Amino acid sequence: MTTKWKAKQKGEPDLEIPEFLSEAKEAEWWFANHEKVADRLIKYGRKSPIETQPVTIRLPKTDIERARLLARQRGMPLAAVSSCP
Repeated sequence: MTTKWKAKQKGEPDLEIPEFLSEAKEAEWWFANHEKVADRLIKYGRKSPIETQPVTIRLPKTDIERARLLARQRGMPLAAVSSCP
């Protein structure tokens, strides 16, 4: 099943986000289309920032090492793997 991100203005193409067969294929698609997605988010995304508050939490060392390993394997920064959605 494909997800369609409908264009909000005439002449602007829809952005189709396909179903992915693997995490690698999904990463490939997002890398190839990140500029299109970023343009849409800037143009139509949230107009005001969400208020946030920094926090510090204690985690077991094994969890932190696992997060570092996942980040390395995925080619992502540690913060992207360990942040809350």
